[in-house]
Amino acid sequence: MFYDVDGIYEEADQITDGIHPFGKSFQLTLDCTMTAKKPSSNGKYEARHSVDHGMRDSWAAIQTHTMPQFMGDYSFGLRVQDPSIQAVITFVDLALGPSNSFIIVDDVEAFVNDTLQGSIGPNIDPSTGVLARKFYITVGEGLVAPATDPTLTYCTYLMMRVHKIDSSTNRIYVDKAFLRYPRNDLTLNLSAIGPRAIDYAFVGATVMLGGVLVHNDLSAHHETLTFDQDNFMNTVDDELENCLGVQKSSLCPTLFNPILETTMNQPTTILIKHHVSKGGLEWDIFNEWSSPNNRELKEPVVCFENFTALKGINSEGDLQYVIPRRYDFRDVALASDGFIGSVNELIRQINMAGHPQAKNKRGNSAFNPPVSSGDANTGSHMGYVRAYLGKEVESRTGEKGLTIVIHSTVPGATGRDFAVWLTNHSVYSYQPTGDRSWGSFGDQ
Repeated sequence: MFYDVDGIYEEADQITDGIHPFGKSFQLTLDCTMTAKKPSSNGKYEARHSVDHGMRDSWAAIQTHTMPQFMGDYSFGLRVQDPSIQAVITFVDLALGPSNSFIIVDDVEAFVNDTLQGSIGPNIDPSTGVLARKFYITVGEGLVAPATDPTLTYCTYLMMRVHKIDSSTNRIYVDKAFLRYPRNDLTLNLSAIGPRAIDYAFVGATVMLGGVLVHNDLSAHHETLTFDQDNFMNTVDDELENCLGVQKSSLCPTLFNPILETTMNQPTTILIKHHVSKGGLEWDIFNEWSSPNNRELKEPVVCFENFTALKGINSEGDLQYVIPRRYDFRDVALASDGFIGSVNELIRQINMAGHPQAKNKRGNSAFNPPVSSGDANTGSHMGYVRAYLGKEVESRTGEKGLTIVIHSTVPGATGRDFAVWLTNHSVYSYQPTGDRSWGSFGDQ
């Protein structure tokens, strides 16, 4: 899987170095986060790892692969909420203008203390309640719809932007309000002029941190919180800042391996360094890309509510989240001489990520995982696994090869499960005579 052994790419693409071209290689992802589980297993593992191994305050993530064009006039809604930060409305006065309109809730404590703290979060002034960084809330989800079509309660989101919180009176002050539903936005006035926000918010409605981002190609989506298909990750990065009230630097747009991997199929990931609880992060909420009973196995945008869980000790002695690492066999082959050399180089790279003093080509840590935008560290598992050369094997077609054994370094390995994902973008089929793993096996 390292080389173009039959010369197919030489004939088709005039690639003469014998190595797979960009975007057409075989890849291996080593994931020790303890969150890489089959959907059918999630129910059994969710409670088990929730506190002991950090899922209570884990990072969420949004990931893209090769981004297809969003065809047609669709919203492709991206839900970005934290259902654990919510309250219930006890009083409404949304006709006092953008500066003074407010709702009263049963308790604002979660919006003050459970949001990201310090200068990288909303940074609420303790004396005035004014937010240095505004955020959005969703009000009355599931019970609100535009007056022109009351049946749209299941897909309409009443969103408001918070600019001030008064903890003494449990008031949340908002300076913007609008309805968002499939392929449309409806601006609501914070005054007596219709359409009025006060006609949609009501006592007893839930208030939740966050909102819905949509595709900006539709002129009907004239409000904020939109993303651009041609610059998806950068525009989502900006709108996450606006939606959640978090400083952009607290987000971490990253590649699994920003130095070695350059293929077109390399996913790009935004790490959201703030917990997004169950049900709060979801792409295509209006079911426009695919239908609920026929979802694609791998959609162009993949959301992870709990992208991290397990922590390790980095080279400075501090606790840090383990993240996945993707090894591109094309890049490995470019750094090697022949098949045996490529196998040994892959083993070396996996094991290098387990040595605290290991350095990558740029002189940065090959042990510490990257934690911010532009971070040149390339670590991942921080020593939770190691690899060694196995025995000779033969494929179903008679091609000879070698096995690589990857195993946990934790004694007994109890509770330290990890996953190895195989992704084949090459024209060569992967044809082992058999697969061996504990728990389950799958490829992409």
